[in-house]
Amino acid sequence: NGGSSYTCASGNYKSGTACPGTGTSDTQKCASCANGGSSYTCTAGNYKSGSACTGTGTSDTQKCTACVNGGSSYTCTAGNYKSGTACSGTGTSDTQKCTTCTNGGSSYTCTAGNYKSGSTCTGTGTSDTQKCTSCANGGSSYTCTAGNYKSGTACSGTGTSDTQKCTTCTNGGSSYTCTAGKYKSGSACSGAGTTDTQQCTNCANGGSTYTCTAGNYKSGSACTGTGTSDTQKCTSCGNGGSSYTCTAGNYKSGSACTGTGTSDTQKCTSCGNGGSSYTCTAGNYKSGTACGGTGTADTQKCTPCGNGGTSYTCTAGSYKSGTACTGTLTTDTQQCTSCANGGSSYKCNAGNYK
Repeated sequence: NGGSSYTCASGNYKSGTACPGTGTSDTQKCASCANGGSSYTCTAGNYKSGSACTGTGTSDTQKCTACVNGGSSYTCTAGNYKSGTACSGTGTSDTQKCTTCTNGGSSYTCTAGNYKSGSTCTGTGTSDTQKCTSCANGGSSYTCTAGNYKSGTACSGTGTSDTQKCTTCTNGGSSYTCTAGKYKSGSACSGAGTTDTQQCTNCANGGSTYTCTAGNYKSGSACTGTGTSDTQKCTSCGNGGSSYTCTAGNYKSGSACTGTGTSDTQKCTSCGNGGSSYTCTAGNYKSGTACGGTGTADTQKCTPCGNGGTSYTCTAGSYKSGTACTGTLTTDTQQCTSCANGGSSYKCNAGNYK
């Protein structure tokens, strides 16, 4: 091993002592260095923490140190990812690094308004997989647009999908309108609610075919679908409602309410000649019939009595054989009868005197 220049081969160290010339044996020993000898290499999961043996040293400097995070089975703890490289045994430093994953590390959680769109870091991956994505419809302030309601749930940050759903409200969405014959009985969806509040209710009296029952008239207006109350009102027609009748002494001068009209057509008009107390003036008699309230014309007629009307007088040669018409009777009572003995030419027979 070199004689006077005691040296070992590369990959060995001097394990003896230099020969001073006084000894009785060869003390210049060499020993192979560990970890590969002349090809200094550590096993996988370790790095070279010493220096290569050049043959001039007196100790084995070829040291190996186990790399952290699993040694030969490079693994990080949950919530971390492998941000380095596996120790192959040829390197001179520990390259098995671990980095904490974002969004909570080992307790993978997103902030409110987001959902977990990645996967939990198990420690075996080589990148940060703990991703978060903002939920739709406002993120942390879950709100829908006008005409919609919140049909999902607010993203708390612990879920794995976007739960902030919006559903269009019925009856027109952002332009809340009902169909004809209905009124808006709810409230417009502002986007902040969790239920569909855009309700419609059928208007009374026929819905889309606004009609009242017989004996009534339409006193309101047809529901167009844009109003907030039922405007389809019906009002009972006067003079008997569905049984159109006037009081005694009147006649029906209108028409029966069928329920389709917009005004009260059931009119009554007082009959002439006394109304409910049918009477003619003196010198006349009742030639019609009393108005009972069910007819459609004035039947209370009066006709002048004969022989002078109001001045009951017979012609010369006649006498009043009836009674003066007072207006209360139903026949002409003003009768005249021709006087005997010539009537208007008063003569007695021969042999008689007047």
